[in-house]
This record gives sequence, C-alpha cells and structure tokens, in this order.
Amino acid sequence: MPLRPELKTPVHNIQVIDLARTLAILPVLALHSTPWLLDPQNDLPEVWDHLQRNGAFGVSIFFMISGFLITRILDRAPGGAFKANWGKFYAHRVGRIIPLFVFDILLGLFFWIFLKNSSLLFACCFHLPAHPGDVTFWIPLLFFAFNWARAYWSLNRWGDISLHWGVLWSLAVEEQFYLFYPILLNFLKRPRNLFFFFGALLAVGFGWRWFVLQQPMDNGLDWKWGSFGYFDQIGLGIGLYFAQKKWGIRLRARPGWSLGFALIGLAGFAVIFWMASSARLFDSFYAPWSAAAAIALALLGGLNISWLESKFFWIFSLPGKYSYGNYLFHTTVLYFLSPRLMGSNIYLSFPIFAATSTAVAALSFHFFETPANRWIRAKFHAA
Repeated sequence: MPLRPELKTPVHNIQVIDLARTLAILPVLALHSTPWLLDPQNDLPEVWDHLQRNGAFGVSIFFMISGFLITRILDRAPGGAFKANWGKFYAHRVGRIIPLFVFDILLGLFFWIFLKNSSLLFACCFHLPAHPGDVTFWIPLLFFAFNWARAYWSLNRWGDISLHWGVLWSLAVEEQFYLFYPILLNFLKRPRNLFFFFGALLAVGFGWRWFVLQQPMDNGLDWKWGSFGYFDQIGLGIGLYFAQKKWGIRLRARPGWSLGFALIGLAGFAVIFWMASSARLFDSFYAPWSAAAAIALALLGGLNISWLESKFFWIFSLPGKYSYGNYLFHTTVLYFLSPRLMGSNIYLSFPIFAATSTAVAALSFHFFETPANRWIRAKFHAA
C-alpha cells in the first residue's frame, strides 16, 4: 500500500534511512578494527581492503543523513522549518546527543583510571594525550569544538589520539552546524532561498578541501578536521529532504522512476567505493562527498519504494538504527572482542564484532538513551 504524503506521515524511524546508515557504519567499524582483526590472505582480500580503507565514506553518509533527519524534525514541528520553535529543537538535540555523549566520556575515564595497562590495544583504544589533564583537549571536547582542536594540536601537542576519543570529532562538526541552522532557516524564510544556501555550502566545502590539499604535510597542523569541509555533506541531506517533500508524491506514483533513482545512486556509490584509494589525497577528500551524493540520490528513490519498509530488510537495518551508539561504543566492544577474534577468518570475526556492537548500542538506546531523552525534553518543555 502506498505511503501517505510526506507532510502527513508521523515522525518515526524510516527503515530505508536505517539501511543507508547501516551502509555507513560498516566501513567505519571495518576501518577501526584494522589491524586487530585478521586481514584475509586468500579469501577475497580486495573486498575487505576496500571496506576498511573507505571508512571516511561512512562519516560523509552520516552527515548527509543527519541533514535530512534534522530538517525533517524541524519541518514537522508547528510552523514548519522556516518558523521553527528553537526551544523545542534544542531540547531535542540536547536530549538525543548529550546523555550518551556524557556517558561515553565517563566510560573513557573509567577505563583510563581503573583499567589502564601497557598493552598496544589499550593505547590504541583508550589512551589520553601525553598530558591527560591538558585543557586544550578537554575544553574543546566538552564544548563541541574538538575537531578544530584536533586540527591544531593532535600532531604537535597531544600525540596520537585513540579511537574512543578520536571519533568524537564528527559530533563537534554536526553540533556546530545545528547551533545556527534553525536561526538560518528563519532568516531564509522560504524554500526558494535555499538555492543560494546550498551554493554557499558547496563553495565553502569544496574550497576548504582544496585549501587542505595545498597545505604542506609537515607544518604541524591537520586542517582536514575543519568543519567547513563537511558542512556541504550535511547540505546534501537538507537538499534531499526538500526534494523528497516536493517530488515524493510524484515518485510514489511512478515506481519505475523511484527504482531507477535508487539503482543509479547505488551503482554510482559502488563505482566510487571501489575506485577510490585512500593512498591518493584527492580521493580521500573528494570521493567521500561523491559517495554521500550518490546515496542521497539512491534515497530519493528508496524513500518512495514501499517494499523497502518490509520486515525482510529489518535485520539489515539494525546496525543503522542504533548507529549513534554503535559509533560511540564500538571501540569498547573491539577492546574486549579482538583478543578472542584475532586470528579468525575476517568474514566471520567482523560480523560477530558488528553484531555485538549493535546489540550493546540497542541496549543503550532502549534502556538509557530513550528514557534520558524523554526526561530532558520534558524538563525543557516544563521550563
């Protein structure tokens, strides 16, 4: 049965979005599990090689999907996206992000204080900067400026950043964007003005990545972590939302067109994913954006294909549905599982790792994140 028009559907998880997030989280998990899980030698080594070395694609897809979902939340509220209730929006962001973010920081400190050891595995997963109390680490981390601090100090002051702390850079990028996003929409006033906004995001994103490519590698600064190189990927998701809002009903009435967009987008993603090489700087800075654009096109079709919401795909959507917890908890899961899985066939050990991380994230989502989110939002609304 066709879905109801986009403006009338309730706000809930969209399974095809979760499937796309699964496609995003798996390369991230694969990248971070290297070298702790055994690389295949005779069993399709090129498949694993492409999966683990293109982890940056997953982050770009997450940024794009984030732009879609946050715009959807704003637009479904009374008044719509261009007259958003800022208090409710920020309450939603605080409730969704902060509880697990704070818990993740406390978890990392627990490991550092009580479980610290001299193993290489611990150093890669949980170690703090050379000076653990360094304010240049903690203040940016707590105030969502961590990516900029990483650009300035990760090479010449902190030393190597472990996985548990390192992944928090992407949260900083998102929160910097969403701090001003509803205010900007209010200033734009109408959808047609978004054209200039998208143009500015593209110019800034591509311009910043070009700037990064021109920088010497030995100057002690790592500019690739700058937010401007990722804002245009969030913009792709914003554009996807408004495209779906405008053309979604027509696409549902033309399932062949929807399927065509989905297949073209997926084919484009597959080509980019397979051809890109992390060894080439150009690919590492521009291919992830192209991959996110391809998945945005695939979603423009997939959002209007009703059978993608069937129970058959439910199991494949779970890593994506719980991707926030997956992203923050997978280092802890890897720390405990890798000694037991090391030496096993990668095509057995990696699914075990991904499934375990997803299970931990699901428990966190249902028994901690959701209750905390509801409590925070209720407090905000009461205030």
